[in-house]
Amino acid sequence: MGKVGVRLSVASNLAIGLLLVGLALYEDVPSRVAARLFPAPVAETARGTTTPSQLTKFAKRLEDKGSVIIVAFGDSVTQGATSMRMRDPESVYHNQLKKLLENRYPDVTFSVINSGIGGDKASDGLARIDRSVIRFSPDLVLIEFGLNDSVKHGLAGLRKFKLTMVEIVRRIEQQTEADIVLLTPNFLATSDNRNVHEEHRQKGYAETLPKIQNDGVLARYAQALRDVGAACDVPIADVYSVWERISDAVDTNTLLANGLNHPDAEGHRIAAETVMALIDEQFICDSQPALAVVKEE
Repeated sequence: MGKVGVRLSVASNLAIGLLLVGLALYEDVPSRVAARLFPAPVAETARGTTTPSQLTKFAKRLEDKGSVIIVAFGDSVTQGATSMRMRDPESVYHNQLKKLLENRYPDVTFSVINSGIGGDKASDGLARIDRSVIRFSPDLVLIEFGLNDSVKHGLAGLRKFKLTMVEIVRRIEQQTEADIVLLTPNFLATSDNRNVHEEHRQKGYAETLPKIQNDGVLARYAQALRDVGAACDVPIADVYSVWERISDAVDTNTLLANGLNHPDAEGHRIAAETVMALIDEQFICDSQPALAVVKEE
């Protein structure tokens, strides 16, 4: 699988100005960014590769063969939550990424900081960005939000989500020397399944989360992240699109450790390899062919 990135089509640059009125939430969002952030309905997003201006600082750090700091910033997926009240720090995507990087760049020392907090929305991440990201002076920041926003705010929250993500990117760019990668989310459950804990089922999660997935709400949040990445010239690790591609051959519920929203080790591998493909153009992902066979019961 080739590198996964995004850019807006030329048509998106013609986005209508009236949508800029709602930018009072963050007054300093540049109009050029805002115009690309809320493209006209006819605009299409092309999924390409990183551009020459993306990840260049991180590439230079790798060439220097010194020490590199990566911050993984997000929600319970980044935290490493798996089944109910359980975590798997070994299998979480950024730890798998660390191992891939260490294998590819043996002369570089990689330190990965886990700044994931369960239940966080993008706005929660923004509120803690100084202590969770900025203070570490990272070389690369992986940003993973959207699952909780889609569940808690639905389609009504898309506009605020986009603006909040732009502000997160702006703060990191202004206050650090880090390159940034935005991750689109993994799938939510598509139906009730045997991995769902009874306590979660009693709370109605086995009904509400599949509805968000199947009604296309989460897909809209994934697209929102692509729009943010294109508007801010930040590469996208399009995890969601990989889950879409494998969903014809795989019951994606089997890739969710809690049957709802937390990936298992294979699900995390998709994210790790998707990010790695952005960093190293020679990297060939294993996850798609490996997952092409549906897991046996």
